[in-house]
Amino acid sequence: MLKRRFLAAAAIGALGLGVVAAVASPAQAAWPDRPITIIVPFPAGGGVDLIARMLAQHIQPRIPNSRFVVVNRAGANGEIGYTAMAQAAPDGYTWGAVSTPGIIANTIERRTSYKLEDFTFVANLVLDPASFAVHKDSRFQNLRQMLDEARAKPGQLSVGHTGIGSPNHLMMLQVGRLVGASFNDTAFGGTAPTRTAMLGQHIDVGAFNIGEAFPTIRDGQARSLGMASAERVAMFPNVPTFREQGVDYVGGSTRGLVIPRGVPADVTRTIINAVNATVDDPAFRAEALRGFQPLAIWKNEEYARFIATETANLRRLWEQSPWNQR
Repeated sequence: MLKRRFLAAAAIGALGLGVVAAVASPAQAAWPDRPITIIVPFPAGGGVDLIARMLAQHIQPRIPNSRFVVVNRAGANGEIGYTAMAQAAPDGYTWGAVSTPGIIANTIERRTSYKLEDFTFVANLVLDPASFAVHKDSRFQNLRQMLDEARAKPGQLSVGHTGIGSPNHLMMLQVGRLVGASFNDTAFGGTAPTRTAMLGQHIDVGAFNIGEAFPTIRDGQARSLGMASAERVAMFPNVPTFREQGVDYVGGSTRGLVIPRGVPADVTRTIINAVNATVDDPAFRAEALRGFQPLAIWKNEEYARFIATETANLRRLWEQSPWNQR
């Protein structure tokens, strides 16, 4: 559902998420002649921060005279950092590491200080797939079995997640809407308490990104019922995707790169080309794998289509089930 391409063309035109900025100012002959800042809208040490620092390290040799500084501007579910990116001078010296669904969901549920139209979406790097996980002794052996019970007993199957509006909470709502199921959902405010509740069998199912569920699955304490990825994840080759089990949903937490709208066209092209070369580099891919950053490389136009389609999907979800209302 997230990357349904037929929605893309019209939505991109409406949102203005093109390959390069529409306004091309005179070329900056010396660019870059000072450090380039990558803003991360979350605290240091998280997934978005990790992939931003990896990118900075690997892209530096591809842009002559470049130096990179990663700055964490956390708060308000990313809004503080996203606003700083949007309001930065469009000169190529400020980049932003962003994550969905948050960057989109913020703008739907409240008036934000930034708009999606403020950005050129350069490339997506990571999709940490959403997943339903259960205790190793759970009665559920697969996703279809769990969803069948949720349909048969509306609102009774307990599903824990990390918070209202989180990727796994929105995944639960969207999957429920797709298959006509409803859940007794509980927000735990973080990954650790959600895992604890699942392992203690205080809830029937936990909704996680697979990276969050990974330690318990690796140690044999839990099982994944399926992952919302387009293809099976190499680290879990025996775990089927949602699509393989008849649920047409791809989602989770994506991590990508933006620049402010209006960066000169020649600088924008240089940035896009350097990013494309970096993400195709086996050394970058190997380091991402070691850091459990499941790569999903969607280059400029494909990333813009994804953002447009995801925005449409989340708006429809909001109209039917506003996720900040309990």
